[in-house]
Amino acid sequence: MLDSELQRLGQDVIAGFTNASDRHRTLSGGWEVHMAPEYFCTVKVAENLYKPGSRYVTMEQNITDALRWSGREGEAAPSGELPRHGRFDITLWDPGSEGILGIVESRR
Repeated sequence: MLDSELQRLGQDVIAGFTNASDRHRTLSGGWEVHMAPEYFCTVKVAENLYKPGSRYVTMEQNITDALRWSGREGEAAPSGELPRHGRFDITLWDPGSEGILGIVESRR
């Protein structure tokens, strides 16, 4: 992946969190986004990462299945941080190769 693509992905993640923060503040009458449930931010970031025709996202994707479907089982494996039966918050997919472009996993 090119540096410019990585920068764009990072910008899209940040914009998603900014959107979540602004929207939560409006919905809650002024509460900060750290008071929102994690999935609220996950959805807003996923919406920002989705780009029709060039990338798509899944949420709460099983780690083992995602690695197998993308052909990455030999390159990566679940760990203590991300257990075999765990789930990625957001999995970013390349529709051309059906491989994983990246994951977003938030930790509080």
